[in-house]
Amino acid sequence: MRSWRARWAELALLDASGQGPELDVCLECGRAPIAGEALRWDEEGAGIRCASHALGGAFSSDALRLMRALRRFAPEELVSLALPPAPQREVSWALRVAVHLLFGTEPKSRSFMDEVLAP
Repeated sequence: MRSWRARWAELALLDASGQGPELDVCLECGRAPIAGEALRWDEEGAGIRCASHALGGAFSSDALRLMRALRRFAPEELVSLALPPAPQREVSWALRVAVHLLFGTEPKSRSFMDEVLAP
């Protein structure tokens, strides 16, 4: 649960700064993703790209649903969310890259959070 709060806070920070990731349409063509479509995460553009405009790392439909849930729900509402580890890693990676891009460096709080959340 603590990791969900951290991801939620990262996304809220990005949204509040006006640098929130694009989760609804392809950064290139503006088309909404189709359910189950193989998406890509554009690190520099901080958002999704469709298969036709593939650029960046793989970003699954499950990861997109999770990222949208983080934007839509309060942290305490995310407690019951159960997803396989892979989409969780994808979202963590995408948000880490976006926060790094926003600040131009790795925030000092990142190493603290990594230590706190370690199993």
